Amino acid sequence: MKEKSFVKKSLASLLAASLLFAGLNARPAFAADGILDSAFGINGVVVNPFSLLPSSAKDVALQPDGKIVVLGASQSAQILARYQSGGAPDASFGVNGMTTVEIASFSASKIALQTDGKIVVAGSRNGSFAVARYQANGIPDSAFGAAGVAVIPSNAEDNRYTASDLLIQPDGRMVVVGTQSNQGNFINFALARFHPDGAADLLRIYDKYDFPNNRYNNGKSIALQADGHPLMGPDRKQTI
Repeated sequence: MKEKSFVKKSLASLLAASLLFAGLNARPAFAADGILDSAFGINGVVVNPFSLLPSSAKDVALQPDGKIVVLGASQSAQILARYQSGGAPDASFGVNGMTTVEIASFSASKIALQTDGKIVVAGSRNGSFAVARYQANGIPDSAFGAAGVAVIPSNAEDNRYTASDLLIQPDGRMVVVGTQSNQGNFINFALARFHPDGAADLLRIYDKYDFPNNRYNNGKSIALQADGHPLMGPDRKQTI
């Protein structure tokens, strides 16, 4: 039996399926009534070729000014791209609207925007939770972590962490939720938090003792409640 906790998706999350990053299986943007928005791109579709290799969008975030920030990946690179609200590439971002995520052994999965316009990218690096931060113009933020990247090391040699969602708290701290796996054949719900400068704040594991009779507990999503407490969404698989 499989149980899921659901968290309301933001508009940014819903748009993730509407943009294709590298020109394959292009999907449309829709107006409020579900009809293709002809004012966006070409007949509601934006296709932004990056390479001849299969590529796709992984996550998307909306700036207050309507610009669209997309995290994409191909077989050769991970990329951040920014578009004007009408779908045209934003020439003020990176090179022709794109910047490559050039971080060794970093697997990016989610993005979020700070109130100052900086872009936070969450993922994993060498099996540990990691976040990277970019300036609003797409340049890595060298003042964050070590050369723009912060890592919370695994608490055991055989533990590996995979990031599934990212939240920036009002105080600027960054919360990453995901999954911990190890050689003991258990999958646990994992949460990490970083200070605004990238320093490690905490790492928490929620295992079979927190979810009785469940061997596989995947961290999937996180949202912020009105009282400031994070609300986390696990995917649980009952084994007993």
